[in-house]
Amino acid sequence: ARTERDTYAQKLNNFAIATQSAMQEQAAVLTEELAATDPQEYLIQKHIFDKRQAQLVQAQQELGRIGQQQQQEQADAQRAYLTEQQEQLLAKLPDWKDPAKAKAEAGAIKEYLAAQGYTPQERDFTDHRAIVMAKKAMQYDALIERAGKAVKKVAALPVKVERSGNTETSKPDGRT
Repeated sequence: ARTERDTYAQKLNNFAIATQSAMQEQAAVLTEELAATDPQEYLIQKHIFDKRQAQLVQAQQELGRIGQQQQQEQADAQRAYLTEQQEQLLAKLPDWKDPAKAKAEAGAIKEYLAAQGYTPQERDFTDHRAIVMAKKAMQYDALIERAGKAVKKVAALPVKVERSGNTETSKPDGRT
């Protein structure tokens, strides 16, 4: 049905273009000189011009209706897609079923992405996979940062001095 409607819209558009060009030619014929010299021909041409103009208006109205229908279908498809993505996101991040936790983590992810150089338009993800990946990247960076701090703490500890030699003497096992 969508393909047929698109074909119909294309044909209507072609008809509107053809009608407009025919009306321009018709307007060139409809002159005051024609009205003065041949009033009957002028009336015939005027009737044809008015008829074409009515057809053009009707075609433009139909194109507008088809355009509205297409916009409505696109909006419905977008809503369905967003609902599906939300369901998949909640399946992969079950903690986000709690709205407070979801809002807090989403804010943290947006801040993380802003720190990484993403613009506000680039941070508006609709695909659940991108949100999951951004969360994992944020968690990974936090983990690496904590590991770096731990290495610095260990490096700051005093070095333990051990004496040379073996302090433990091995006990004879009876074979010697």
